[in-house]
Amino acid sequence: MKEETNLFELWESKILSKMNLFSDFQGDYSEFHITLHNATWCPDCERESTDLLAMIKVLDKSSPKLEIIHYEDRAEYKDKKDRGQLSIHCLPTIIFHDKLQREIGRIEEQSIPSFHTVAHSLLVSS
Repeated sequence: MKEETNLFELWESKILSKMNLFSDFQGDYSEFHITLHNATWCPDCERESTDLLAMIKVLDKSSPKLEIIHYEDRAEYKDKKDRGQLSIHCLPTIIFHDKLQREIGRIEEQSIPSFHTVAHSLLVSS
């Protein structure tokens, strides 16, 4: 079995440089759940995932539960995508679930306005 990439180690310097962006996140979000569909070969994944991982690191024990689904084999990802075998349309996809595990929002490829703004509206404002 292939060992999964530790994204916190891989992108550590970028994650650390973004942690100050989430100082306004106060509270306990541990009942929320976030699913990250990610590939380390994907530049958009690196940008969006490092924001997400910085938030998780800042919140520590009060952070949402995080599930990471890796797509490291490009050919396999493309084949599954072309066959409609994936529940996503692009990478990265970040799916936010509420305390009852209902989807409350998602970011696909690029967060607009910003990851911070989207996460704040879905987690802090709920």
